[in-house]
Amino acid sequence: MAPAAQPNRGALSSQAELLELLETLYNSSNPTRRWLHCTRRDWIIARIREHANQRSGRGIEIGFGAGVYLPTLAECFSAVFATDLDQAHLDHARPLAMRYPNLQLVADDITTSRLPAGTLDFVLCSEVLEHIPDTPRVLAGIHKLLKPGGVLLLSTPQRHSLMEFACKVAFLPGVIGLVRKIYREPVFETGHINL
Repeated sequence: MAPAAQPNRGALSSQAELLELLETLYNSSNPTRRWLHCTRRDWIIARIREHANQRSGRGIEIGFGAGVYLPTLAECFSAVFATDLDQAHLDHARPLAMRYPNLQLVADDITTSRLPAGTLDFVLCSEVLEHIPDTPRVLAGIHKLLKPGGVLLLSTPQRHSLMEFACKVAFLPGVIGLVRKIYREPVFETGHINL
């Protein structure tokens, strides 16, 4: 008889836990976690502003999660689509959509997007590819949406990055409990399936 499968103690059990995690990344009491996420966030915001100065028409963020970039996008572009597959993320971003009338929340899958082709000046896809198994379909979907000369700002962790290494160490047996006890904040496996 085969042993019963053990539950994945590092896995998220709900979208509420995911949103809680996403909200803590940028103000984490863990200095490494905070530095990794804030450094990337600040770099991406600077690139959004840089490209908006050159071409400030219509933009989109694909898989916006907790929506950390949506205010910047809405301030920089005349119209912004915020797409996600997860209803919890869409619901979480509703206050932002009320604050920014040029921000439209859309349930959409970039691999089969229903958004109009060739209409976007700027696409942000940050930390999404690693969660989707079919990179070529994602990139084809993005290409379809961009106007000629449009800009894609894409970020994804690399297989041997500091973040991936830190996650592997954090989830070693015995370490994860200690990490959660010390920092008293959500710590879950990344769910990265495509590096």
